[in-house]
Amino acid sequence: MTRLLTHSDLTSLLDPTACLTALADGFRVAEEVPVAGQRVRTDLPFPGTATALIPGLRAVRVARGRAVCTGVAADGSGR
Repeated sequence: MTRLLTHSDLTSLLDPTACLTALADGFRVAEEVPVAGQRVRTDLPFPGTATALIPGLRAVRVARGRAVCTGVAADGSGR
């Protein structure tokens, strides 16, 4: 089932300033806290399954003005 949230739905549940602060903080510490990608699978109440692919984070360093990915890829391989 798809649920559509309106602007007023979101602002009644979330504090936009706190959300932006949390998002900015997450970008600041992303290199320090690598997160592996995930695949979440569940059975449905009828035949079949549902799968969600959740991307991970890779450490990024800046070399000569270009971002360079290092560390572990989302699939767990060391690329």
